[in-house]
Amino acid sequence: MHMFRRKHFYSSLIIVLCLVTIFGGAAAAGGALYASRNTSFDPASIFDLDDDLGDTPENVTTLIANDISFGEFDTSKMPEIDAEIYLLVESRSGVVICSKNADERLYPASITKIMTGILAIELGDPEQMMTASVAAVRDIGQDGGNIGIVAGESMRLDNLLDAMLVRSANETANIIAENLFDTRQEFIDLMNLRARQLNATSTQFTNTTGYHEESHYSTAADIARITRYAMRNREFRKYVIKPSILLNPTQQHPAWDRMANTNTLLRNESLTLMTITGVKTGFTTPSGYCIVASAEDQSGMELISIVFGVRGEGGGERRFTMALDLLKYGFNHFKTNTFVNEGEKVDTVSVRNGMSKDTVDAVSDGTIRLFLPIDNDLWNVSRVEYVRSEVTAPVSQGEVLGYIEYRLNGKLAGKVDVIAAEGIADRKGNISAPAPTPTNILLGRNITNNGGSSRSQASSSDQDGTSSNSGSTGNDSSDSADADPAGFPGTLIRSSLFQISVLVILTLAVIISSFRTIVSAMRARNRNRYYGTRSPSRSKTIKNYRRRSKWY
Repeated sequence: MHMFRRKHFYSSLIIVLCLVTIFGGAAAAGGALYASRNTSFDPASIFDLDDDLGDTPENVTTLIANDISFGEFDTSKMPEIDAEIYLLVESRSGVVICSKNADERLYPASITKIMTGILAIELGDPEQMMTASVAAVRDIGQDGGNIGIVAGESMRLDNLLDAMLVRSANETANIIAENLFDTRQEFIDLMNLRARQLNATSTQFTNTTGYHEESHYSTAADIARITRYAMRNREFRKYVIKPSILLNPTQQHPAWDRMANTNTLLRNESLTLMTITGVKTGFTTPSGYCIVASAEDQSGMELISIVFGVRGEGGGERRFTMALDLLKYGFNHFKTNTFVNEGEKVDTVSVRNGMSKDTVDAVSDGTIRLFLPIDNDLWNVSRVEYVRSEVTAPVSQGEVLGYIEYRLNGKLAGKVDVIAAEGIADRKGNISAPAPTPTNILLGRNITNNGGSSRSQASSSDQDGTSSNSGSTGNDSSDSADADPAGFPGTLIRSSLFQISVLVILTLAVIISSFRTIVSAMRARNRNRYYGTRSPSRSKTIKNYRRRSKWY
């Protein structure tokens, strides 16, 4: 028996370690699955801090420098902007056209709801029914905007988003947060985590609505980063472009009045240079009247203007004028220029040992567009091209043969690979497998082409400083959306499936190890019985066993 213990000590130890690993892994997997159901959670389990999700679009393989500024260009034709803070930025590239105090701390007021809205769209189901708590309808700040939702009233998420993003209803932001997570604070933690991911490091959120708190702050530069990210989402764009909304009836509200968007620029029919595409207004006494406005021209170029700290008589209307003046300045003096088109021939490359051809066309693997002043004399763009002069067959279609770079004022502005336009076999008929389909490379760090349109509204005095009533027309369709590419809960589930797979493997290892241990024990007992009848002592039994057995 003593021999058995010594012989199988390590096998037993392995079994114990495997069991500990199994139960520990099961607990981890269960915790991940539990978090994926939006109960108690760690925000980092949903967002990977190493991923710059706000700046990396799916169809861009080469990032463009985002620190290019046009401050050295003539800005004498800029309009007079009587605001404490403003910023004008090209949406897709992040290029700053002009700014004032863009890094100065400000109180974001209802502009906060841009972050609340994009997270709700990413994490929620538009048809999900959400119920208002007493705390949600009461905790809206002094004179906070609301549409009169009462405790116990249930509404769909898409209707709540309409009321929040179009009419700036504070209670809807609280209702959304409390229904997506166990507590509102968990949602706020997620807002702060997402801000850090978007490099909005000077931003801190302490509530979902934007009512004033000293510890709730941001900057115009950070708001631009958050807005650029949000405007990449098709569903978000559909909400913030609606000039008015009409909510579905509920048990407490058999009928709602039509509610107009607090962003009156969406109802400006005199605009010919651009089309307003969003996004949000705000007001508190410390922040003053503020607005984030976006617009596109006929070429698809989109600009975002941010105006904060408009005070004094008529400030609510003057903010719209200032935002519009900034947009007009941008569209009148800047444009997006295409330098290389996808599939455009760049060069001809010699092919050694080719079966049917001795050359192959080298073409651009994507499109490079640069945001530049309309006046070409102000450009300082250089092109760097590298293409191999010769390759050896076989050559696969899409094989990288070089690259093209464009630099603006010495800084990298765009880069695209140069690839083989077709495959060429060698003299034995061998040909490499086709390379992946080329992807577009566009100026800026993001072009997911999330177009779309949407609008919404509410009643009574609101935090945005606009008058209460409704009365506007517009598109009321609440198109329910393509799935958001983020898919955060799916990440958790995939992680859990991996852990479960590991558990299965460890379980099989334990079963096999246990079986071998039992078989060895049975053999050892039988041998001990056999040799024990022929040995005068235990030591002789072991000695005889070792001498006779082939196992030693």
